[in-house]
Amino acid sequence: MNYSTGFRSVSLEEDLEGLDEAYDQWLEFLDANVLLQQRKYSWFLTPIQGMREDEFEEPQYYLGSKRRYNPKFMSEEYHEYRRNITVMMKQGREELLAALKTKNGENGLAAKILTNLMNDSTDFWVKTRELWPDEKGTARG
Repeated sequence: MNYSTGFRSVSLEEDLEGLDEAYDQWLEFLDANVLLQQRKYSWFLTPIQGMREDEFEEPQYYLGSKRRYNPKFMSEEYHEYRRNITVMMKQGREELLAALKTKNGENGLAAKILTNLMNDSTDFWVKTRELWPDEKGTARG
């Protein structure tokens, strides 16, 4: 303990334990974010009667509009997608740490590992595009 500053130094083990804890918290945040997206798209709005289809933009909430439930995004298939994201991130972390020990930090290594994991996962990109459509409003469901 350095009594002049009030800070104490931490051991490498304590530092790594703190990083592990922060990473796990980040994964929980990621999981919650995907779940919120699932819930957002499981409830969708229908246009107000008399409103032309081209007048209705989904992100806007109109007074008097009715919300309907679409169970697709809360199905077991989408819950599995959410769990798969967490598994991919954990696997990517392990592969990155192993690769860093052998390759001495090649540029783009983390991106390459995660891209390979996402591409190897069946339906990952399809479900991602459904839950996070582009700005043009790709059709959902």
